[in-house]
Amino acid sequence: MKKLGIAVSVRLEAGGINTDDISIRYYTSPAELTAEKLAKATREHWFIEKKLH
Repeated sequence: MKKLGIAVSVRLEAGGINTDDISIRYYTSPAELTAEKLAKATREHWFIEKKLH
């Protein structure tokens, strides 16, 4: 394992950030990822995951 990443996501609604809907996810990767690359990979993963449901 080369990297441990943490992604925090919040839901933005018309009235602002919904603090009841905060998710924290932990990721491990054998790749040398910058924060930007980890964020991009995370978004791509969940985009594909949501399309499958």
